[in-house]
Amino acid sequence: MVALEQCHYPYESYITDYVVVLGLIGKTSRDVDILSRFRVLINFLGNNDRVAAMFNDLGTTITAAGFNSSYILLCRELDVFCRNPRHKLMAALRRWQGVASVGGIVIPILTFFVSFFVCIYTEV
Repeated sequence: MVALEQCHYPYESYITDYVVVLGLIGKTSRDVDILSRFRVLINFLGNNDRVAAMFNDLGTTITAAGFNSSYILLCRELDVFCRNPRHKLMAALRRWQGVASVGGIVIPILTFFVSFFVCIYTEV
């Protein structure tokens, strides 16, 4: 489809632009894993390294005559978003969200039981 678009529709390159953007954001196997987890792409090859290599190889023969400016803007916004230290901190804190939720539930329950047993076994 990329070859057809390159030959017959060089200034209406929607598929080519999409492949170029996927090549930019799917550089490594970790990137492909993240894209697969969030259902941006479905990995039928089974190996993230092979998918990353495929995306990197697809972009080598593409000549972008008129790359869509909205994709360029999207790439810049993603770059600014990823470089923001606040977003990195929020991603790190999200990992601890489950632990904090369990702790927020378990600690009051344990406090109740300790108070209950102290009241029962303490003679006044």
